[in-house]
Amino acid sequence: MLPRMLPRLPTSSILISFLVLNLLAEGSDGVMRRIPAGAGGVRRRVSTTVAPGAVAPVSPRPAPAAVGASGHPLRRRVPILPPAERWDKIARSQGPHVCPREEITENPDIHYFRAWTGGEVCGKRTAVKLDCCFGYGKVPGEPGCPLAKPLESLMETAKLAGAKKFVELHETSGLSNVLASTNHDAFTILAPTDHAMKQAFPEIIDEIMEDGQRNLSSYREGPPSLLYHMIASRVDLKALPQNSLIPTLFADQPIRFNVFPNGLVTADCIPIMQGSLEALGGVIHTLQSPLHPLRVKGDQLGGYSQPSSRLASLIDTVARDPQLRRFSAVLAHAQRSSASPLIQHSHLHIRQATLPAAVRPMTLFVPTNEAFSGLPTEFMQSVLYDQEGLSALISNHLIDGIVCSSIIGAGGTQRVTRASNNVPGGIVGLNARGARKPPHMLKTLTGAFFRGACDYRVSESTEKDASLNSTTNGNLTSTNSSNVEGGSRDFSTEDDEGKNPPFFYKIGDAVILKSDIMALDGVIHVIDRLLIPRRAQPLLQIATELGLNTLLSLLPNTGLQTALGGRGSLTLFAPSDKAFRALPNSTLNHFYKNPQDARILLLSHMTSGRHLSSNFVDMQLLHSRYPGRDLKLKVFRGNKIIEGGRLIDADNEGSNGVLHVIDQVLIPPEESLADYLQFQGNFSRFLTALSKTSPSLLDLIKTAKDEKIEMENGFDEALFTVFAVSDEVIDIWASDLFTFEGLVADEEMLNSVMRNHIVPGVLWTKTIEAGGFYPVQGIGSGLENNGTNKVIMMKRSTSGDSLNVGNAQLIGEEGENGSQKSNIYCTNGVLHQVNHFIQIPNPYIN
Repeated sequence: MLPRMLPRLPTSSILISFLVLNLLAEGSDGVMRRIPAGAGGVRRRVSTTVAPGAVAPVSPRPAPAAVGASGHPLRRRVPILPPAERWDKIARSQGPHVCPREEITENPDIHYFRAWTGGEVCGKRTAVKLDCCFGYGKVPGEPGCPLAKPLESLMETAKLAGAKKFVELHETSGLSNVLASTNHDAFTILAPTDHAMKQAFPEIIDEIMEDGQRNLSSYREGPPSLLYHMIASRVDLKALPQNSLIPTLFADQPIRFNVFPNGLVTADCIPIMQGSLEALGGVIHTLQSPLHPLRVKGDQLGGYSQPSSRLASLIDTVARDPQLRRFSAVLAHAQRSSASPLIQHSHLHIRQATLPAAVRPMTLFVPTNEAFSGLPTEFMQSVLYDQEGLSALISNHLIDGIVCSSIIGAGGTQRVTRASNNVPGGIVGLNARGARKPPHMLKTLTGAFFRGACDYRVSESTEKDASLNSTTNGNLTSTNSSNVEGGSRDFSTEDDEGKNPPFFYKIGDAVILKSDIMALDGVIHVIDRLLIPRRAQPLLQIATELGLNTLLSLLPNTGLQTALGGRGSLTLFAPSDKAFRALPNSTLNHFYKNPQDARILLLSHMTSGRHLSSNFVDMQLLHSRYPGRDLKLKVFRGNKIIEGGRLIDADNEGSNGVLHVIDQVLIPPEESLADYLQFQGNFSRFLTALSKTSPSLLDLIKTAKDEKIEMENGFDEALFTVFAVSDEVIDIWASDLFTFEGLVADEEMLNSVMRNHIVPGVLWTKTIEAGGFYPVQGIGSGLENNGTNKVIMMKRSTSGDSLNVGNAQLIGEEGENGSQKSNIYCTNGVLHQVNHFIQIPNPYIN
């Protein structure tokens, strides 16, 4: 028995240890919770201490896995819930009236009744606690929080929610006495917390406090800044639509409520910290920041600061600000030409005085006047006279729907270097590791995506980040970003007044100087530079962005910079840098030394008008801007070729035309196929074999371009593809299946083999994709007495490195400095070199 008991001893010890650890864990004051990650799925453990009387979060036991017929567990598709829904589900599992509470770990005064951040917002970590919902408590021995506490008045409820300073203003002004009566319906009060009141305008608070208590006959006689925080009805966040405009008690000025997919609820883009707190006279929602009238001093009317009216469209709101007059002028020009969806949106819903709550609002990013100062002088002239370009420019500053700065901050932070006291120039804080969460991508009406994120200010020793202050004249994307201001003053690490947070928001490379400016049909963010879409840029700028450096280096002495950078309409087939490197060094140096020849070369790559690849047809002729030079198009399945150059980046539309990037420099050929083979000097035996066929295939490829062929069954035009075998290759395989002399001596074999090397039409091997097959008809059709067709099968390897033509293989398909041996463009076709005579046209079929 002893030998059988020995193996059990370690197992028993492990079980006992496990039970002891569990007992110790049950007596612990803290609990380890997995904070749900953001969209990237990253998780981490955070120690979360449960407040006295709170419900300890317990991980639910996993349900037994379902088992299939094979005995293996079945994999179920579990939907990925947003962070708020996940935590709501966890809270419900703990018992009745248990709610999650998400806090900024560095500043618990900032917390949310829904856990929407995913563990981090603007570089600040968050922790989630499960506690009793507001107004409920625990009962010993009962799960959850079943104890319902008595309701309090609106003011008392606001105090319990942490808005004592805001309540003090109501009591001082006399509003609280009016609200205490029962001669009115239910109210909704949006109450900034004590922490949020640090951001209120001091003079507005002083006016209310100094004026003292009034005997108000109606609540509408109260201070406008407070009335703007009140709604004469009960607003339940649980039943709130995604986008709602609800009038306040201040002249029916509306507040826009938004419910975002991640669970964030905002009022005028300000996050609601605690929502739907029931009171005897209505409901309380606490705010992370005061609403607009408490933050911006207005005109003095009736003894109180009157906030400016917001019954204005996005367009009118921009027009009111003198710092935005240049973008307002752009909108006005678009209004005259009906070139903007924003104009149509405003005319439809604002000018006709219809309620825009029935339609989806927009988010508008408005560049300041200074943002236009660094642009080339020709840019705005070309855009203003291009209706589609102007529409694209405005649309690239528009996002469908409301995007608040808080949502932008929910994306990842940017990795920045800031000076610290200990490590000069070192990385500071959590942001030192870069973005922990995926960025929040913002899609404009043009379809362009911009990364929305938080970035951090430099330390006090440096006024501003050099990277944000650089200006390059002539660059469409550069402006000066001085006077950067943070957005909605959200988080900790602020100054004594709470008005200078260390972070700011960005969209792409643009800094948001002023955020969350509400309009009747959307929200406005002021940025420090234009978000210029490609459609609004001249072709010269597009070529710069695409890195076409060799082409740009040839421009200065050709006089074509104005054509590419100014107004007009042209199509440019621009060779890539790799295409220029494929030319012999002597050829490229010639163009650098001879600007006139470079001008002819570049004009040969241009044609008048806008030509999109979707409109190309096979064998279409385009007249280049150099007289007498025509460009012929070939359309293949999945590829389009212009005079041997394959379109590798097509349809880059700009303000003055279209740019297509091609993989070959279009140098007009001067030799026919036969002449090229003769001048090379190493195809003598291949030419001999062609001349001895009946009829002579050599005479066929001597025909001038576009000259008709008068042969049996004929051809539409004299364009051919030749698979040539060099003398060097013939010497290598001379001992193979047959000798060259034997091939020439056998007339039947000679005609059969050599006709595999001539294909009617132009075939560019670059059109055949990796792992693909491509059949072509040999010249045998119409030339043999029996009229048989010979299908030559071409196959590219899976890796794409090699291409077989029948039993032969293509050589020299790509090269640099003139080493290319295939895809050689001639006046009457294209030539490829192969490593064998093609005896088996289709070796893949038995």
